[in-house]
Amino acid sequence: MNLRSNVIYGISFFAAIIAFQCGAPPDASTPRGAFAKISPCADRRDAKCLFHCLDRDSRWAVETMRKTFEKMQAVVDASYPPAEKARAFGVWKDEAAAPTAEAFFEVYCRRKQCLKWLAEGFGAITAVSADGPDHVTVTTSRKKTFGMRHFDNEWGLDRFHDDLVSAKLRMMDRLAEVELNAKAYEEQKRAGVGEN
Repeated sequence: MNLRSNVIYGISFFAAIIAFQCGAPPDASTPRGAFAKISPCADRRDAKCLFHCLDRDSRWAVETMRKTFEKMQAVVDASYPPAEKARAFGVWKDEAAAPTAEAFFEVYCRRKQCLKWLAEGFGAITAVSADGPDHVTVTTSRKKTFGMRHFDNEWGLDRFHDDLVSAKLRMMDRLAEVELNAKAYEEQKRAGVGEN
C-alpha cells in the first residue's frame, strides 16, 4: 500500500472515530469505517448487530437461505408425514425456525462461536493491507486479522462469506430435494400407502 493510500485510510479512520463519538454511525464506504461499525457489536456481543456489518454477499446469502427455509417449511407442513417433518431441515433446523435474517445469523453465529472469535481479535487497527481491488485485511492491536470485502461502495466483514455462499447453494439444492420428497409423500397418500 502506498503513502497516499495510508494517508487516506488514516484520515478515514479518524473521521470514523469522530463521527462515532458524535453519535453518527461510522461510514462503511471505507474499510476503517466499516471496521469501526463492528465496535458496538463486539462490545455488546450482539450477533444480530454483527449481521449488518457483514459484506453484502454474506448478508444476501443469509436472506436467501431464510427465504428458502420459509418455502421448505410450507412444503414440509403441507406434504410431509409427521415423523419426517423434524428431519427435513437436518443440521439447519434451528436456523430454519428463525423468524428473521438477523435471528438466523444469531443461531448460525452461536454454532460457529463467532462472538468468541470477534471478542478475542477485535481491537484498534494497526494495519490495513490491500489483497486486491475489493478485498483488504485489517490487522488489530491483538495481532488478529479480519478480511473486509467491498461491494456497491460498502465494505463489510467477510469472515463467513465462503461458508454462507456455499450453504446458500446447498439449501437451494435441499429445497429441490424436499419438493421431490413432498411429491412422493403426496403420491403415497393418494395410494393409501402407510395409512393405518
